[in-house]
Parts: sequence; structure tokens; C-alpha cells
Amino acid sequence: MLFVSGINFGSSYFECVNVKDLPISCSGNMRHLIVEACIARNLLDTSAYCWPGYVNGRINQLPYSVPAQGPGWSSFMKGAPLTSVMINALVSSPASSLTEVEKIFEIAINGSEDEKISAATILCGASLIRGWNIQEYTVQFITRLLSPPVPADFAGSDSHLIDYAPMLNVLICGIASVDCVQIFSLHGLVPQLACSLMPICEVFGSCVPNVSWALPSREEISPHVVFSNAFALLLKLWRLIILLLNIELVMYPQLDPS
Repeated sequence: MLFVSGINFGSSYFECVNVKDLPISCSGNMRHLIVEACIARNLLDTSAYCWPGYVNGRINQLPYSVPAQGPGWSSFMKGAPLTSVMINALVSSPASSLTEVEKIFEIAINGSEDEKISAATILCGASLIRGWNIQEYTVQFITRLLSPPVPADFAGSDSHLIDYAPMLNVLICGIASVDCVQIFSLHGLVPQLACSLMPICEVFGSCVPNVSWALPSREEISPHVVFSNAFALLLKLWRLIILLLNIELVMYPQLDPS
């Protein structure tokens, strides 16, 4: 329908199209399904869309909600800033390539405090849950962000992890669900994730409680909040590790239980 309507494919982002804005009489049948299957298998070309009577409805009625350039991964890779609308779009739709995820990871490393939090939020979104083609890299990037290196110019007496508290808390809360834990397990990163959480629990569990940090959402977090979230996630991981060990002992009884 959009093809016949003459929309410029180079300047429109179909992730922004709302189905409610399409013509009411736009519908399909088994014939449309068969033709689409043939086009997908290169048995027909897209000229089939121009067959007389193939497309129903008012083909000249363009969807009003299609902007010249909408928020999404395409516009982000072209240099669009991480506004709230852009962040929501990137969180809700998975990245399509490793290059896009790498750019988010670079922002999480070298960006401002707000940009680091935004990048962490994006990594824990659809790219982790539904990004099947880049999920392996996403879990690796998240694990690396949970163990940030000591800055070259760091001279404080406390742990350098304290300076990363807002981003660490976003990451921990973002992967705390059972589904995300299972994803890390599928990729074999549960031990690395547990090793990253242990120093976080140690540092923030013994941190002075009168320190706090403000998130872009205006929420304030304390060291004990970071500790509680990290420790709760660590307990989930240990339960999963114990379960996996028990399964291995059942399958391989000759293994040493210790």
C-alpha cells in the first residue's frame, strides 16, 4: 500500500507508521499472501503491486504520521542526539547490526553521565531481549560495563566504582528479570556476571550511606539501593548456578560434588 502510494523510501521511516493512519479499506486475502510469498522468493517482482485491482483502498491517501525523518536506529547512526524520544525508540526496537550496538557501547564508555545512563538503558532494552542477531554482543558489552576499568587519572581513596553508580544501577535493574538472567545463561556468561557483581556488592555495601546520586528521571539512589539491587541479582545467579550444578551431577554422577 505504501509502495503504490509513492512514499519516498529514502526519507521515511516505517517504524513510525501507525496502522490506524492507513486507509480503512486497506485489506488482504489469500491471493495477497501468495503473491507476497512469491515476491519474497524472487519469483515475482514488486510490479505485482501495480496490478489492476490488486491494492484496495484509496492509494493516494498518505499516512499523516510518517515524518520526513523519524526517531530510530537509522537516524541515530546519522548523528541524531539521544533525546527522550530517541531513547524510547531505541529501547523498544532492537539494533539491526553490531555497528549500532558498538556505537551505544562507546557512548556508555566515553559519554557524559546522562549519556552513559541512556546508553545503559538502551542496551538493556529490545537489543537484549529481542535482538537475536546481536544479542551475543549485547550481553558481552553489558558484562564489560559492569566491570569498568580504573581511569588513568583516578586518585581517590575510595573505589572507582562509586563514580559509576548511576550507570551500574541502571544495568543491574535492567538485567534483573528472569528472562534476562536466562539470556546470560544461554550465552554462558553467568560466572562472569557473578564475578562483576561481587565487587559491586562489596563496595556499595560498605559505602557511607550519606552519599546519593540523581538520575535523569529525578529519582535519587543511595549506595544501599545499588547494593540491594546487585545482591538480589547475585542471589538469582547463585540459585541458577546451583540448579545447573545439580543437573550436571544427575547427568554425570561420577563428578565430584565439591
